[in-house]
Amino acid sequence: MADTKRTTAADVSRFHRDVNQIAVRIFGIIADCFPVAAASDEFGYFPQVLNHRTRWDSWDRFTDEGVRDAVGRIQAEALEMKQLCTREGTAGKQVAEAFVESSMVLDCVETLAEQLTSVRAWEVQPTWHLTIVCVGLTEALESGDSEAPYRRVAGLAAFIDRATAALKNVPALFRDLGLEMVNGTRDFLTGLQPKLPELASAQQALDRLEAVLTGMAVRSRYRLPRGLFEQVVKSHLQLHLDCRDLEMLLDQEIREMRERLDEIAGTPLTAAG
Repeated sequence: MADTKRTTAADVSRFHRDVNQIAVRIFGIIADCFPVAAASDEFGYFPQVLNHRTRWDSWDRFTDEGVRDAVGRIQAEALEMKQLCTREGTAGKQVAEAFVESSMVLDCVETLAEQLTSVRAWEVQPTWHLTIVCVGLTEALESGDSEAPYRRVAGLAAFIDRATAALKNVPALFRDLGLEMVNGTRDFLTGLQPKLPELASAQQALDRLEAVLTGMAVRSRYRLPRGLFEQVVKSHLQLHLDCRDLEMLLDQEIREMRERLDEIAGTPLTAAG
């Protein structure tokens, strides 16, 4: 008879501890590299985590180098977690529970890494960065920490300049939305300037962003490639549907909604045009 290794309480405790330590490091990297996105619910693929020590002193690193560094570090930690799980096997209910926890962390890392390196919204959507600006300032203003707004404003102009440099191959639609949001963001900063005169440099950085957007070459297509879109739908959104299944589901929902509206109105609704 083969020798079966017993899983002791100490084994379970150690496994939980090791999994937790790796998870803490992963979420710490995310919070350090993307402090605004990770603290907000505006960016769905980011886990909501904070680094209270450095939160107000930096802005998100949405640049080629910053993304490559962050993804490389979290993937290295994820690999260590996978290797740990492989060594431990699946013995015992309590160990299995830790496997579920580690699986959730690994799914989070994989999805976030693909969003950052394959979907790359930060590279083609000016509104991505402008949302970071508005959310980051609002968080600081509402924090209750009197120093937080000043600490966050200190690096804002540099963040906007880095965002401007990061944009490439931008679709015309996204460029136009970005120009529209520049105006709204400028109004937002103007309203804050009486209390935060340091925002003058950020306003100048917004002017530079606007000039680049106005003069940049753009492309007409804005949709993701079909294969990448299917990956987002099936895996990132956890729908487990391909494009055809999703289209059928949406068509069904539209039909059911029309039927319901017909019932309410008492007469059939016809499509415009």
